Parts: sequence; structure tokens; C-alpha cells
Amino acid sequence: MLSPGEKRGPKEIEFNQGVSKSGIISRMDLSDILVSAAYSNDVSKKTFEVYYKDTAQPVDMFKSLKTCKEMGKSVKECFFGEDYKNDNETISIDKMLKNPVKGVIFPSGNEVLGNNYNDMFKLLKKDIKNDDYDINILKSIDII
Repeated sequence: MLSPGEKRGPKEIEFNQGVSKSGIISRMDLSDILVSAAYSNDVSKKTFEVYYKDTAQPVDMFKSLKTCKEMGKSVKECFFGEDYKNDNETISIDKMLKNPVKGVIFPSGNEVLGNNYNDMFKLLKKDIKNDDYDINILKSIDII
């Protein structure tokens, strides 16, 4: 989802390949990404989602939590980031507001983080051509 907010820069942004998460990004940051992509040789045949990492939300919560558990992360870490590894730790709004999200929330294993867009583009995987894919047969149940 696009927001009219201020630019936050690449350190706050997450690229993700696959339809597993969505989030919010400002028009200003998205325009920077698009301009950087236009000048890069490292985005050809690569598709990705882009959003602020602290706004990430899973498309399928059950699948996301299952993946998170398989990655050895605590439930709190899945929801709030690396500062919340201990499931017994009390969560406070104050702590959440004071500390920016560290790492990835709702991990899928396909996230790309970085300090600049060009390095992030290089870490993305090329799309795998699938001749069997037909957008007309995609139903809402397929992405939920």
C-alpha cells in the first residue's frame, strides 16, 4: 500500500520475493526504488514486493507462523523482530516505540535487507519461468 509519508530510506525497507507478505511504503521511497531499478543491471527478470519492514504483514498468518517456527524463531520474534527472542519476556508499547524493528518480522526466508538499493537488487533471485502459470485461474483461496 502506498502512503503519502516521508522518505525513510533503504535501511527501513524490505524486499521480499513471493506472495507471502505485504506492507506499506511511501510514494517517495517507492519512486527512489523505481529510479534506482531503472539504472541498475541487477533487476532484470526479478519480481519482488517492497514495503517498510516494520509494516510487514503475512498474507497467510498460519503459513507464516509455521515457517517462522521451522526457522527456529519464537512467536514473539516472528511478530516483533530480533529484540523479542524470549517468549517469556513482557512486551510493552514503550519498548516497541523506542526500538526500531531489528531483523525481519513474519519471516518467509525470501527477504532482502540492505543499506542501499543496488546491493539489495543483487541479492534478489531471478524469476523462474513457469509456462503453466495462468493469471486467469488464480483464485482468492490460492493466495490466502
